Amino acid sequence: MKHPIGFCVQTKAPEAASPTPAAQPEAAAVPSVVRVYFPERDRAYSYYNDRFDLHEGDVVYVSGKLAGLLGRVAAVDYNFRIRLADYERVIGAADRNVRGTFYVFGTHMLTLDHGALPYAQVRSWFFPPEADGEFVTGHGPGPTYTLDLARLLIDMNETDKYGYYHATNEGGYISWYNFTKEIYRQAGYTTQVVPVTTAEYGLSKAARPFNSRLDKSKLVAAGFTLLPTWQDALRRYLQEIGQ
Repeated sequence: MKHPIGFCVQTKAPEAASPTPAAQPEAAAVPSVVRVYFPERDRAYSYYNDRFDLHEGDVVYVSGKLAGLLGRVAAVDYNFRIRLADYERVIGAADRNVRGTFYVFGTHMLTLDHGALPYAQVRSWFFPPEADGEFVTGHGPGPTYTLDLARLLIDMNETDKYGYYHATNEGGYISWYNFTKEIYRQAGYTTQVVPVTTAEYGLSKAARPFNSRLDKSKLVAAGFTLLPTWQDALRRYLQEIGQ
């Protein structure tokens, strides 16, 4: 007898543990625009998806202002033409495919399959994707040393190339967690830094984008020199303060 939510249910007491069926491979994701309904807000919004094979009724998490809220896929559109910069994305999908043999004992269920309900799968039913142990879940623009920025502003002030520019130190994306670790490393400390996710931190009420990296191509096109790497900037700063 099949259980409505996917469990394989037997009404007799188990005699021995049954082998857990191998997980079925996920279908390749086809880029789509999905309409996601959020019960907590009673609103539906459209999101770009290129990571998951989604269908109507699937439970997902998204980036943007509604990050962290459970949403349900209301529609999937494979025929679209959009400007990606205008759309937030689907960043997680709850895995509701429960595998293994379960036995009914009154109002309880028992399984002898150790891998039937792994922690990561159960967590996906209630929480957004973890951030690989980092302090923030998104991609930040990177640290900016004010001394380097001031030199750039002086260079800009000597030209007539007015406008809006993005400027941060080079060196690649860095999370606050890894940035803190690098500070301690360069300063010669062995202090252990304990990572937490944004959801665990939970103090900020402001909605943070999951990807806030900045496009600095306009600086290059205007002939300005990009800032040094943040690793080099950190080294110079620590020397300046005597560390």
